Amino acid sequence: MGAKCLDGFTRKAGTGLGGCDTKPLKQSYYRSSTMSFVVKVPSLTVGVNGCTGKMGKAVIKAADSAGLNIIPVSFGSEEESGTIMEVCGKEITVRGPSERESALNSLFEVNPNLIVVDYTVPAAVNDNAELYCRVGVPFVMGTTGGDRDLLHKTVEDSKVYAVISPQMGKQVVAFLAAMEIMAEQFPGAFAGYSLQLHYYGCDRG
Repeated sequence: MGAKCLDGFTRKAGTGLGGCDTKPLKQSYYRSSTMSFVVKVPSLTVGVNGCTGKMGKAVIKAADSAGLNIIPVSFGSEEESGTIMEVCGKEITVRGPSERESALNSLFEVNPNLIVVDYTVPAAVNDNAELYCRVGVPFVMGTTGGDRDLLHKTVEDSKVYAVISPQMGKQVVAFLAAMEIMAEQFPGAFAGYSLQLHYYGCDRG
């Protein structure tokens, strides 16, 4: 057999570049001989903070189904510190606020492809975001609440990649939309009043 042409036919020896006969090569052989490169995509490592809640558990299950590496450490409250949760057959140790910075630094040093998904509590949003930005870890802030303006500024100033989830609870979204309509239809009707949203009974998303 002669040399192989790029169009998938064999060429007889001495016939030149245009001298291909009509016998095609097997498709699998042709592909293996012309596409010899392999693209390797680095595996992501995911840390889920707030693994004791339903959203945190759901993220861990989704990451596990996608074949991603899951860090066996999660941030929680001081009361939860030391608790070991089992999700998808994986044991995850909960660390309290006093341990989170040293733990995150160590994890990020060992896992440079680390991405953190946060489903903790509204009161922890800004402190956690500042920590992620200070260490330099990309993150997804799924937790709503906190000072959202400060949250956006923290991310913008740090240049860390982050996805910040908006408030998607349908009741809250509907109420805020209704308030906007009322403000347009009845300007000044609520002058002197301030609106505060409290997250009772939904500390874990």
